[in-house]
Amino acid sequence: MNQGHLTNFDHHVEYSHTRGDIPKIDFHLHDRCELYFLLAGDVRYFVEKNIYPLSVGDFIMTNPDEIHTPAFASAATYERIFIQLDPRYISQFDSGSYQLLRCFYDRKKGENNKIPLTKVETAELAMLFKRYEQLVKSPPPAANQLKLCCLIEILVFINQRFADHKNHNLSFEVHQKLSPVLDYIDHHLNEDLSLNTLEKELFINKYYLSKLFKKHIGSTLHEYIIYKRLSMAKRYLIEGCSVAEAQEKSGFTDYTSFLKMFKRTVGILPKDYAQHGAALGE
Repeated sequence: MNQGHLTNFDHHVEYSHTRGDIPKIDFHLHDRCELYFLLAGDVRYFVEKNIYPLSVGDFIMTNPDEIHTPAFASAATYERIFIQLDPRYISQFDSGSYQLLRCFYDRKKGENNKIPLTKVETAELAMLFKRYEQLVKSPPPAANQLKLCCLIEILVFINQRFADHKNHNLSFEVHQKLSPVLDYIDHHLNEDLSLNTLEKELFINKYYLSKLFKKHIGSTLHEYIIYKRLSMAKRYLIEGCSVAEAQEKSGFTDYTSFLKMFKRTVGILPKDYAQHGAALGE
């Protein structure tokens, strides 16, 4: 193993544990895989077009192409852990046919993001996170080696549960009046999706639609459309489209605004993402 792999470990693996009042969280679309572990709070987790009801001890996993956000059903104290993983970095530690990130990619988009755990399994996963956090807070000698070992243990644990429950999707559909709206958006991302257009095409009052979306999803319809278009643009870039082609085909009408939004959301410019994705072998 190249020592440089471990020297930059914290650059490629981010660990966060927070507790407090409900934060303002918009949709996420970043360039990393994410493990989210709920410790306290009244949370429903939105991934693509599905909603996952969460209890304390539940976890959610998302890959870089899945837009997601927690929605809060009450003002209860919120506590969570997340680990964000650079997939290129983690794939270096695959062994033979065993892929550490299989659970993030070997499923349909927005499905099987939540895996059922027994009480014993939940306690085991919580213990692994606690061990990792101790290594972060009070790093001993060889801390990076130990964090890597603990992280691999976490990923192997989750992959085993994923394999056992691969055909059990624990999500439920969004509100019955939102489902056709989300389907329409999916099939018309490169077209006009203004509230006026949605009102006309789907026979639903635009003000009612905005309130309904905010209530059940926890964010705005405009934010959802932007992030869905960014996800599509990422896919076009990976497939070899130019930046201008990806911008146009994913529904962004202004090239400069697209560049700024992509950089702000994904963290790198579209041209750099195209090279980054190619290196991932996506």
